[in-house]
Amino acid sequence: YTGEASVRVGLYKGDDRLPLQGADPSQRTYKVATVQLLPQSENVFIIYKSGWHAAEFTADSSTEWYWSQKSGIVNFKNPRKDVTLYLEMDARVDLFTPPQQVTLVVAGKPVRTITADSAKPLLHRVPLTAAELGTDDMVELRFDVDRTFVPAQLPGGGSDTRELGVRIFHLFVEPK
Repeated sequence: YTGEASVRVGLYKGDDRLPLQGADPSQRTYKVATVQLLPQSENVFIIYKSGWHAAEFTADSSTEWYWSQKSGIVNFKNPRKDVTLYLEMDARVDLFTPPQQVTLVVAGKPVRTITADSAKPLLHRVPLTAAELGTDDMVELRFDVDRTFVPAQLPGGGSDTRELGVRIFHLFVEPK
């Protein structure tokens, strides 16, 4: 199904549905949201290869991220068409002036450079052409960060001796 869909809720006590106040009641259910369902896009599975630290989570496990090293590589099956790379990332902008630069490299060729200038997760939409992805069955996408830091070398940085670049929250490839 594609198109507009409604989300409706109702409240039960035992086997009885209870009346509530709200707009558009129908069989004691109430419309709380409307969503637009779009055709399912192709799923492009991302494989984090070298240059990434293990996934980290917030205390309540609601948010996950990966820290890059100076260079981090991901692979995905080549869709052989133009794509949009959705990249949600942040950086330690307090440590770098000017901000870090992240160069995306495919098959040894730089294709885009992104400025890591946000201390909050920021979504970047990066168009990549089929020609930039190459002709191999698998695409190797490398993230080269121009400058990194080691937390243990910072005031109050503790004992964390990892080399850190930028923090990636979401990475998704959508074929056009």
